[in-house]
Amino acid sequence: MKKFKLLLSTLIILCVISGGCSNKIKRDSSLDNSYNKAIETLNKNEEAINNKIAEKYMNVNKGTLNYDTYPGQYYFYETYDGFVTTDLMSKFPNFDDKRYGETLCEYTYAPEDNPSSMNYEDAIKLVYSVLPDDIKEERTIYNKALQKTYIVYSSSQGNFVVGLTHSVIVNTNGTPTENRDTIVGIDYLKEI
Repeated sequence: MKKFKLLLSTLIILCVISGGCSNKIKRDSSLDNSYNKAIETLNKNEEAINNKIAEKYMNVNKGTLNYDTYPGQYYFYETYDGFVTTDLMSKFPNFDDKRYGETLCEYTYAPEDNPSSMNYEDAIKLVYSVLPDDIKEERTIYNKALQKTYIVYSSSQGNFVVGLTHSVIVNTNGTPTENRDTIVGIDYLKEI
C-alpha cells in the first residue's frame, strides 16, 4: 500500500508539472515586429543611398570631379592577385612600391553596406562616366577569394584602379557560385 501511495503521489505530481508545462511559450510578437521593421528600415536606407549614388552618376560633370585621395584612409598596395591594405602587407607581399588611396568615394557602391545589382557592361559605363576621358586600360587582375576584378587604368590625371565586386549565388544544394555578369560593388583607388 505504501508503494501504491508513493506511485499515486508521483503520478499526481507529474500530471501537475506536465500540465503546467504544456502551455506553449508565447513569442513576443513585438520583438518579431521590431526585427522586421529594422530590416525594412535597413533596406530602405540602402535603397536611398543607392538612389543618391545613381543620381550622382547621372548628373556627373567630369570638369568638377576631384580625384584626390582621402587622407587618413588605409593605403593599398598591389599584390599578385589584387590589392591589399597596409595592415595585410605582411601576409601578401607587394611586387612594387606603389601606394594607392581611395578616391571618388561618393561614387562607390560598397557591397557590404549598400550592395547594388547591375550587369558588367553597365558597371563599366559608370566607371567611364567618372574617370578621365583619356584613360587607358593597362591590365586586369582577378581575385577569386574576394570575387573581385580589379582593372588598372592609366591617364594624364594619374593611375586608377577600379574594383568590381561580383555577386555570389547560393545554389539549392548550398554551394556558392560566383556570377561574374552581375556587379554588386564598385570602388575606386588612385595611385599616390
